[in-house]
Amino acid sequence: IFFRSLTMSAPPNLAVSITFNPPIIHIVGPIKEDTINALNECLPLSCTTDPRGRKPPATFQYSDYPAPHWVMNLYGNWANDQAKLGIMLNIFDALEEEGSWTMKAANGLPGDV
Repeated sequence: IFFRSLTMSAPPNLAVSITFNPPIIHIVGPIKEDTINALNECLPLSCTTDPRGRKPPATFQYSDYPAPHWVMNLYGNWANDQAKLGIMLNIFDALEEEGSWTMKAANGLPGDV
């Protein structure tokens, strides 16, 4: 899913990549840390399986390799169709709250289940 900034003269891009079962989310681009913190709170609870009581709780981790990005691995969790939609809606809501992104393109591919 690709987003473009609404506020800059030469808008930067933000790319979000999501794979499911287990859910793994990559975010590449200039995203605010407050938005990452909001996603840390809601995304684990969006899964079909209940993550409460797991130690340590899943959170986004920042990495510089191979390019600067954030990644959240929700290993041990499952997302049925409703949970998949919930995860995507939570990401859309968080980016909307940030206030500077508009979706420019989206692509979905069926994967092996």
